[in-house]
Amino acid sequence: MRVWVSGSAGRLGSEVCRQLLAAGHEVVGADVRGEAPAVDLLDPAAVAASLAGCDAVVHCAGIPTPEDMDPTDLVRTNVLTTFTALEQAWTAGIRTAVLASSGAIHGTAFSPEPLTQPYVPVDEDSPRRSSSPRTRRGSGGRSRSSCASTSRTPRSGCR
Repeated sequence: MRVWVSGSAGRLGSEVCRQLLAAGHEVVGADVRGEAPAVDLLDPAAVAASLAGCDAVVHCAGIPTPEDMDPTDLVRTNVLTTFTALEQAWTAGIRTAVLASSGAIHGTAFSPEPLTQPYVPVDEDSPRRSSSPRTRRGSGGRSRSSCASTSRTPRSGCR
């Protein structure tokens, strides 16, 4: 299987690439840095070109440590790269996609106020408690992925 991995030069993406290669898959890396040709994940044409011939998408790209970043830039980058990857994959006929996220969406990592979780370990059912825009990326990405995986077209039923 030929698998497109965004964020392939990052910590998670590089490990995903390593494991896919070890399992015998062909990997197409997409990142703004690293050994692979640079791919601007905000540019639909660049993403579409890099997806050519791929069978699946693993989207690992994102800003991992947003402490000193403007929230608008953070949301623009993380949400729009996810949207662009899924939209271009759908257009290319790719129907298999995996989205990576982090525990930061639950609000404890970058919250402006101290937070605790009702139980540990934190899992998918744990509430997101922070009002910080830094923690809203995950749910936005998950909403988009749900629409892409359950709808005939990526826009129908997505609000």
